[in-house]
Amino acid sequence: MIGLPQRMLGQGSRGLRRKDSTMQSQEQRQYLAMRAHIEQLLASGWQIISRHPLQLRHGRKTCQVLHGMLISDSML
Repeated sequence: MIGLPQRMLGQGSRGLRRKDSTMQSQEQRQYLAMRAHIEQLLASGWQIISRHPLQLRHGRKTCQVLHGMLISDSML
């Protein structure tokens, strides 16, 4: 940053803060329908047993979310 006046450096840093706060207010989630479906499963008694990757269990049934898909050995 050699050669830039101090006031220009200050403006740049303020601009970055404004941009960051704007990005935080925007919706960044993907797969909103999948999220809604998982919330329904949790409401009906499913439990989260792992978060990376997301795994759910209900009795003997288990499933996991991979690449935006709900994967299970049997029908849910």
